[in-house]
Amino acid sequence: MHPIIIGLLIVPVIAVIILVILRRSRSMGRLVPALVLSGAATALTTAFLAFTNATVPIAPYETGRGAWLPVVGVALLALYIGFGIGFIIAALIGVPYQFIANRRQP
Repeated sequence: MHPIIIGLLIVPVIAVIILVILRRSRSMGRLVPALVLSGAATALTTAFLAFTNATVPIAPYETGRGAWLPVVGVALLALYIGFGIGFIIAALIGVPYQFIANRRQP
């Protein structure tokens, strides 16, 4: 398996670890719903793009049982990876901003 693919499969696991750490933090707990929403939006977007750009079976001999499994598999994989990427990108922006905002409060 290619190292980039392995790296992409680990991204959602890292996102869940960040989620657990942020939920336990009293000051960062308010940020968790926004990060989850960002991850969900990115997951849906990547799944939609993966589904629309996948090779769709159109010939009569391609429409048998299991013809759509590769297309659905790509969309599910995009959901999995997209959530992690969206969550981590939002966390890269949101966590430092929230940390600075919490330090300014008396």
